[in-house]
Amino acid sequence: MNSSIPGRHKLPGRNHGCREQTMHPYWITISGRPGVGITARSEADALQLFELAFGSAEKIISVEIIKDINDLDQNHVVPNLVGANWLRRGIWFPQGQEHIAD
Repeated sequence: MNSSIPGRHKLPGRNHGCREQTMHPYWITISGRPGVGITARSEADALQLFELAFGSAEKIISVEIIKDINDLDQNHVVPNLVGANWLRRGIWFPQGQEHIAD
């Protein structure tokens, strides 16, 4: 796909001759909270963003790559994703932490 043609845009995660890394959405399950949704370059990058937002006191139970929106809690997480950009690096759930990746 030629991104120089008007109206054409690069797709996230595609290699267009530059060194950009593929982003992956992750779900981090933690003790005592619903969890955290983060899009990052790697699991290590996701954990770094998590620590910037929540510190190291939170006990992480698991870190999983989200393959489909159906992998998320349909009763709590999905209804609260309004306006969230889970294709962009950063925290998209819970709301209020979007500034961490900036």
